[in-house]
Amino acid sequence: MSNRVYHSRRLTFVRDIPKSYKFIQNSQDVEWIKDYLGKSKTEDYETFFIKQNTDGDITSAYGLTNSVPYMDKRAYKIRIGSKAFRV
Repeated sequence: MSNRVYHSRRLTFVRDIPKSYKFIQNSQDVEWIKDYLGKSKTEDYETFFIKQNTDGDITSAYGLTNSVPYMDKRAYKIRIGSKAFRV
């Protein structure tokens, strides 16, 4: 299974993220996500929005460069490879 991370070129803001995504700001969860995806790919992100399936696996994520999800702030879409992960 692949654990590739792809960054979207489409400009997205926090206000564009669907309400079905969960905001993650707990430092332990954030660090775990960074470790899993790779520090070099996530080092600029302080918080994440994640979408999970019914099993709790993360299927999609956005990274934010600040800790407060202001609606006008840029969100960076992270497309996750075929391997899902849990928080």
